[in-house]
Amino acid sequence: MITTNLYTQRTSENQHLWEDLDDAIKKIVIAREGDHRSPHAIDHAREYFKDVLDIKTEDLGVNPGSGEKWEKVDWKKTWDEARSKGVDDVSKRFREYFDDFYGRDSSNLAPRDHLLVIRSFKGPKTET
Repeated sequence: MITTNLYTQRTSENQHLWEDLDDAIKKIVIAREGDHRSPHAIDHAREYFKDVLDIKTEDLGVNPGSGEKWEKVDWKKTWDEARSKGVDDVSKRFREYFDDFYGRDSSNLAPRDHLLVIRSFKGPKTET
């Protein structure tokens, strides 16, 4: 695992290697998000909020292995639209959704496992 401390070893001579590493980490995150959130999380969110919210999605590009489109729920856009339309208890509804889908007490632990892997590959923020 790449640690923040390891990034301190970056120099002008090896900067290109760190840029390649950052690019690889970004691609891993996109692949994990595309694999998990497209279509599983999108379908679940649409079903969960079917009579309440229009779920917005974000394009993640194309799966290089299958050619299928990757996308994920765009929670910020979905939230913003819900607020602008005056949907009641938006915060409560979102929390209930996330607890149901990603929570420890969920009947399906696969989404939580995927989320933990996605978060583990976010990597430290770097400054170039």
